[in-house]
Amino acid sequence: MTIRYTAEKGCNGTCYTMEVDGKRVGRATVGDGVVERIDIIDGEQGKGYGTALLKHLVEAEEQTLVIVPDNEGAQRLYARLGYEMDNEQWNRWGHALDCGFGVYELS
Repeated sequence: MTIRYTAEKGCNGTCYTMEVDGKRVGRATVGDGVVERIDIIDGEQGKGYGTALLKHLVEAEEQTLVIVPDNEGAQRLYARLGYEMDNEQWNRWGHALDCGFGVYELS
């Protein structure tokens, strides 16, 4: 299995694409230190690609990232990876971004 990541910088941040054996399976966008979206296509979920993409973001961005889950599945993923809700980051971002699942700091 060959995994390849590409990154395209734009005016609103960076869009990362994840390909497995030449097939695009996921993407994520990061802007101003906030992971805005992370998506794995239907049929490819549950294979560890979300975990791999998230770990790649932490390495590639070379900064502490903040992520705000918008569903319980995402919340479980971050907890499983050992990330915890961060009250300091919630105070900074939560009022504007929280969808009811907390704010996590990724480092």
